[in-house]
Amino acid sequence: MFLGLDKLSEEELRSVRIETILKNLLKTVNLTKTDSDDLTDTFKLEDDFSMYVKSVSFVDKYYRFKKDSNDLGSAKQVANEFVQHIKFSDYIENPNNSLRILRNPIVSIEGGNLKLIHDRYTHVTKILMSYYKTPVYFSPLTNVNCELPIDMFDDLVTGAIQLYVQYASASN
Repeated sequence: MFLGLDKLSEEELRSVRIETILKNLLKTVNLTKTDSDDLTDTFKLEDDFSMYVKSVSFVDKYYRFKKDSNDLGSAKQVANEFVQHIKFSDYIENPNNSLRILRNPIVSIEGGNLKLIHDRYTHVTKILMSYYKTPVYFSPLTNVNCELPIDMFDDLVTGAIQLYVQYASASN
């Protein structure tokens, strides 16, 4: 691994370093279902939620399960597909696609909730979600320690400026 890092450019090394530090902010939790109907479920996000990474649904009824199989009694994991909230309505069942099959449940973030759409052949029991949490607010005037190393400040600021310049130049 160290031999491979020697061949990386300075920008790639910075990226690897930032990714390693941010692993401290990565959390995986079971979400609590707050609302449900036939084809959609709503789950409450954690208070420290900052950015979605991935999620998995645990299902006890799924279109791939055979009726005479032993799979029916045990929950299986199915990866969720994330879509932007603006495209969420494309997946909602209507009279033109009432018996459609979704290969994977669809998730989107809406306010402080994670919305999930599934087909009528799927029953989701729980969701396991990975996300980046918001770092604890800190100040030099308080005794709260920063969750990120102080030497990461320059890397984070430089990376943010480079992203801004890249997106600003791409939009012109």
